[in-house]
Amino acid sequence: MEGSARKVITVRSSLMVKNRLDVPMEVRLDSPSAPDKPVVLPPILPGQALAVPLHLTSWRLQARPKGLGVFFCKVPIHWTSVERPGEISSSKRDCQSADFDDSLKRDFRFCLVIKKENYPEQQPAKRVAGSAKEIYRQPGHTIYLLPTMVLANLLPCDLNYFIKGTSIRGSLKPGKEAVLHPADTSQNMELGVLLESFPVCKELLIPPGTQNYVVRMRLYDTNKHLLCLTIRIILRAQGALKILISAPYWLINKTGLPLIFRQDNGKADAAGQFEEHELARSLSPLLFCYTDKEQPAMCTMRIGRGIHPDGVPGWCQGFSLDGGSGVRAVKVIQHGNRPGLIYNIGISVRKGKGRYRDTHIVTFAPRYLLDNRSTHKLAFAQREFARGKGTANPEGYISTLPGSSVVFHWPRNDYDQLLCVRLMDTPNCTWSGGFEVNKPKSFHVNMREKEGEDCRVRSSTITTITFSGQDITLSSTVTNLGVKMDAHLTFEAHIKQLCKNSFYHLRNIAKLRPSLTLSDAEKLVHAFVSSRLDYCNALLIGIPKKSIQRLQYIQNSAARILMRVRKYDHITPILKSLHWLPVELRIEFKVSVLEPPPVVSMVQPLPYLKELLHPRLPPCGTARSSNSTPQTPED
Repeated sequence: MEGSARKVITVRSSLMVKNRLDVPMEVRLDSPSAPDKPVVLPPILPGQALAVPLHLTSWRLQARPKGLGVFFCKVPIHWTSVERPGEISSSKRDCQSADFDDSLKRDFRFCLVIKKENYPEQQPAKRVAGSAKEIYRQPGHTIYLLPTMVLANLLPCDLNYFIKGTSIRGSLKPGKEAVLHPADTSQNMELGVLLESFPVCKELLIPPGTQNYVVRMRLYDTNKHLLCLTIRIILRAQGALKILISAPYWLINKTGLPLIFRQDNGKADAAGQFEEHELARSLSPLLFCYTDKEQPAMCTMRIGRGIHPDGVPGWCQGFSLDGGSGVRAVKVIQHGNRPGLIYNIGISVRKGKGRYRDTHIVTFAPRYLLDNRSTHKLAFAQREFARGKGTANPEGYISTLPGSSVVFHWPRNDYDQLLCVRLMDTPNCTWSGGFEVNKPKSFHVNMREKEGEDCRVRSSTITTITFSGQDITLSSTVTNLGVKMDAHLTFEAHIKQLCKNSFYHLRNIAKLRPSLTLSDAEKLVHAFVSSRLDYCNALLIGIPKKSIQRLQYIQNSAARILMRVRKYDHITPILKSLHWLPVELRIEFKVSVLEPPPVVSMVQPLPYLKELLHPRLPPCGTARSSNSTPQTPED
């Protein structure tokens, strides 16, 4: 066979050894009849598998890590005890250290899992009557070598771990795992975790036979504020544990402002916040948890005292950290008669996925981000401060280098929220006029030098927003029940789509028209064209005549195809013969039907109708006499 028809068939032993440890493992096999002549197979690398040769599957199997100075495990690996397909057996193995110095001894432990694969059933092992010969059971097993304990750091910072009373200790980078081979899960263990600025913790007791569960570990910072980490223990097999260390919430500050957080109605700030957090924004996420169970599970925040030393920052309204998005106004009260400052902070919450499922990631972002994509160094200021400054930089201005971005907050919310810009690297360049930045649009901004020469930059507002970690592109139109609406309700996009779909169907009907009768053709036109013209056409009342004319072209084309007349024939007689109202009148008729005038005013000019309509009087006892409605005469 050649090409894609070629197939590769692998023939191997049905006894597999898979290494799930982080070190190479050696496998030794020896025969009970010749124990002094063992066979050592090639090392099994981490994540790899090895098929035991079929002629050696009946031999005694032992394993040990390569190059760590330990003996093979004393207890052999017996796979024959697992008989039924799908059955799993797990146990623990110890490899003793070969060092004679007790201070250097470090045993190696691993977990053993044996699984019977879905191979054809074999006859059980038995002895032949009158003979010492034994019928051998065929293998069909997979042997997994697992670590006894794995620690996973799911925090955004480094952590130090230790097991109390042992020499096991170390550090872990964010997102990394540590395999603790010396850990003995058959004994009580006390696990401790320390973080930067959290030098004290209450050790977690892990007893033998621990099952899957989630528990909190208490840590204390240098101010003795409490932080509770989430510890998820996963039982992978008997004696094999995986411990995930995470935090309930990550608070990521992207506002450019120093923010201080605490539980709503709490008495103290959240743990991990110190004097430097009052002065500048923290680049690393803040680990947060609710410590007071008697207070609601809400969070609040304020501006750091260092940004406005003369002001008094106030706590914002409480908000949830468990999902959704929102905006909170953070206020700073000024002394005297000066108006207070208000900062609008956006909040976005998304739940972690995969092994981060115990963590909520909360992002705090500013409302405005000024992105300098020009080749000039730009300065920005609110119009009230830039007015009359000429080429001077006012108080509170900010500058950006080419290709960089800067967070922007309005210095004063009681002034017009208009932004001014000027070129800092152009001599004598004055401030531009103020322009809005809260609407998605693009325009050019004019600036002048003192000599009168123009300088221009293009301003474009952000066209995407981030919600729950996903970038969402802002659209100029929105579709509701099949109608495309824009911000100014011109319905241009809707009319454009309507023309496209209608002329598509008219072209198809024109091809079939010679084969159709007038009645059948009229049904097709009404089904595919007229129904589209009439759908939600009451919304088009009052639109410009040029937009109505585009819809009228559709109706004219449908009438010409239906009546099979030439392109330049007068259309009015054709529409009259078909009893079709023009598009504009159809819209007005729809509006009149939706909001009919009172019956009395409608029948006043028609005496013969008034004589046929009789008011239906309400039954006795009805409080309202105005509930009478017209009643038609009986047949």
